[in-house]
Amino acid sequence: MKRKSITALLLSSAVSITGICACTLQQADQPPASQPAQTDISLENNIIKTTNKSHENNTTKATDNTSVKNLTDDLGIEVCIDYEIDNYTPVQDFSYRLFNENIDSENPVLSPISAYLALSMAAEGASGDTEKEFIDALGGGEDNMLVYSDSIMNNLHAESKEIKLSINNSAWLDHNLDVNTQWLGTVKSLMDADIFQAQLSDTATMDAINDWTNTNTNGLIDKLLTEPLSDEARLALINTVYFKADWQEPFDANDTRTEEFTLEEDKGKVEAEMMNKYYEPCQYIANDFAEGVILPYKSPSSDESTAQCSLAFVALKQRNYALADAGDYNLYDIPADDMYSTADMISNGIREDVYNKLTTEVINDLISNASTETVNLKLPKFEITFDKILNDSLENMGIKNAFDAGLADFSNIGADKDGQNIFISLVRQKAKIIVDEQGTEAAAATEAIMECGAAEDPQQPIELYFNRPFVYMIMDMDTQVPLFIGIMDNPTN
Repeated sequence: MKRKSITALLLSSAVSITGICACTLQQADQPPASQPAQTDISLENNIIKTTNKSHENNTTKATDNTSVKNLTDDLGIEVCIDYEIDNYTPVQDFSYRLFNENIDSENPVLSPISAYLALSMAAEGASGDTEKEFIDALGGGEDNMLVYSDSIMNNLHAESKEIKLSINNSAWLDHNLDVNTQWLGTVKSLMDADIFQAQLSDTATMDAINDWTNTNTNGLIDKLLTEPLSDEARLALINTVYFKADWQEPFDANDTRTEEFTLEEDKGKVEAEMMNKYYEPCQYIANDFAEGVILPYKSPSSDESTAQCSLAFVALKQRNYALADAGDYNLYDIPADDMYSTADMISNGIREDVYNKLTTEVINDLISNASTETVNLKLPKFEITFDKILNDSLENMGIKNAFDAGLADFSNIGADKDGQNIFISLVRQKAKIIVDEQGTEAAAATEAIMECGAAEDPQQPIELYFNRPFVYMIMDMDTQVPLFIGIMDNPTN
């Protein structure tokens, strides 16, 4: 399918924010999935019609008498896509690579899915070498970015009193953008994007974008933009991911204690609120360098007419071999010469000794071999907000031309009315996560801005104490796609 590009701004309220700019210069110029997604895309007319219907009821008015028009219901969408997906390996690989690029910050947390969806909307408007770089970074081959994005939008959702997972997209069009209707139809029909038209540099538009983000993240990301977009902004694409769920088996608040949490790099210890489970059966995971737990969330009520999502919190820490006995080693078939000392594990740190060894295959093996064990579990309560510009991360992953004012090719999105080139100026993600006795609440926003310019239970419980830095994920267990990935360095910071 031929694609045409457009000047765009991408925003995501779940994990990341992407921005695209333009300048006055114009210049031409894990192992792969065993079987890629099979795609057959048909465009019946390639045209999206905007009617003369009044937008009176779809207009958000600002105090300065400017307005943001909601065009979503006025667009006739006729993009169809048929496919089968054997696995989500490309999405998983992208997720772990992106987080690895941002691992050096303290308490990092990102929503790879939010970033993936925001970038996919931009990628659908890319052409030539710019498109190829998106394909290489996001994976799956040409058109399969749409396949995975459409599957995520259709399948990763839940709505009940016990659990909520919602993913939303929007496209904000500047009046000075001649948008390619094929691109617009694709993001509207396959990614369920809301479509708005406005003067993007107006304060009213900033307020409308913040309101949209705030609403779709239930207030966790209440202000994505702190100032209006530039006069050169032509398109803003926003993705939001919001998640809230109760544990399947809640922690007893009476068992929460103030306990020591040991920091890395000789930074001492802090006093943290530590939740506890005593002698309880849990899904225990372990290999030669890590061990952890899978804590499932409540499924939607059986009487709710909604998709059943298999969502869980996965936490991984370094194996503390000094505290394990021979029985533990034999239980998990860990050779004696592969055992590290506690001192080695602590000195190397959670990033080197756990996260940098995680791959799609390793995580699949851990989850596939999970066993129900009696566990004494300690897990800190925490609330973390993380805000990160992802430009450098994405360039390191191979998306380079898109950030170059002279080389970027987003001709399949559309064109600036003055003929200036379009490029990505900013990709930024803001995320927040709260973990307590009842469950987890998390949200992320990704912004992309485009501008113009020119087994059997052991006799003794396993002591699984997350009282040192650890890796955690909120994961859809059916697809093994991580919605959020983080490292807890300091639960009190």
